Amino acid sequence: PPASSPPPRALPPPVALSPARAPAHARNVLRLAQAGAYDGTAFHRVVRNFVVQGGALNTRGPLTEAQQPYVRTLPPEFNSTKHEKGIVSMARGDDPASAMTSFFIVTGTASSLADKYTVFARVVDGLPTQDARKEAPVTGATPVPSTGQRRIRLRRTRSNSVAPVRSRRKRIQTKKKRV
Repeated sequence: PPASSPPPRALPPPVALSPARAPAHARNVLRLAQAGAYDGTAFHRVVRNFVVQGGALNTRGPLTEAQQPYVRTLPPEFNSTKHEKGIVSMARGDDPASAMTSFFIVTGTASSLADKYTVFARVVDGLPTQDARKEAPVTGATPVPSTGQRRIRLRRTRSNSVAPVRSRRKRIQTKKKRV
């Protein structure tokens, strides 16, 4: 799409988790997604040719009591994976042990992030969607309009990928009743 068009409101791209390199981060992201904590969050920060950031809980409504126990501070699990296009890392504050729910997808090469942020996944499909997000109109680093996702669903594959599942509204309602 042209750079002036807002990016599509789409599901996040399928990712392959790296539990061997960042077990606590991979486990916690899975738990947050399964609990629905990421549902309704926005990709709230775009830095062209660097990162697209999402997962901040202040971009959605309040968490349920069932979701709240999964929000915790994670110790760093820095690893040797290079921060290159398609890598997914946990965002954090100044303290290396302050990562909680926010994550970023690297959209360029970011060697300056090595040994400073925990890599826990890689995008395995859908980089064009992330490229569209990184070209979104911004005010500062905030996309205008917001580029969020409505609902994240997980499916496990043999290759340890976790992919959003596209569902019809009727199936989503059925899943809600089972939970």
